[in-house]
Formats: sequence, C-alpha cells, structure tokens
Amino acid sequence: MIFERTLKMEVWKEIEIQEMALNQHFLDFPLNIVYTAFYKYINRATIVLFKIMQSVLSE
Repeated sequence: MIFERTLKMEVWKEIEIQEMALNQHFLDFPLNIVYTAFYKYINRATIVLFKIMQSVLSE
C-alpha cells in the first residue's frame, strides 16, 4: 500500500516535471523568434555601420 502510494507520487511528480518542461518550451519558442529577429537586425546594423566607416575612411 505504501509502496503503491509512493510509486503514484513519483509518477505524478514526473508528469508534473514533463508538463513544466513543455510549458517552458512553448514559452521559449516565441522568445527565440524575437531573439533571432533582433540578432538579424543588429547584424545588419553592424554591416551598414562598417560600410559607412569604410566609405568615410577611404575618402
């Protein structure tokens, strides 16, 4: 009886942990999209800045 209850508690804890991980994954997905877009924007801005610096220095 005690073993069965302990086993049920362990299974319940494992299910709860898996649900938390799944919820975190669904939270991280939109954040990854935003981060990727922001990184691409920063990368483009850096390239433009270097082109401006090259044109100014070459004059």
